[in-house]
Amino acid sequence: MTEAAAPAEVLRRFAVTRLGIIGPRHVSCSTADHTPALAQLALNFGVDDLVAPPDADRDEIVHLIWDAGFRPVERDADDNVVREYDPPVPLAERRATPQQVWA
Repeated sequence: MTEAAAPAEVLRRFAVTRLGIIGPRHVSCSTADHTPALAQLALNFGVDDLVAPPDADRDEIVHLIWDAGFRPVERDADDNVVREYDPPVPLAERRATPQQVWA
């Protein structure tokens, strides 16, 4: 049985992979193999494609991408754009209204 890599090591591998790519290739992170938090953080370490299982909550994946500061784009298996979502709301605008912590 192999031991899972530490999150820092996983992020390092994504970053090194991005640096080694020549051409328009994607670096993918599977939300089935990594936690949603790690997949979201990986977007800042060279990942440009989140792969989710068919039964995943699409809204959750879209919000992960928005919260990382990126614009979600849904593509099919042939890399054709199926749907483009709105760009993320800027962080300053999101923080303009206090969050309701004690509901």
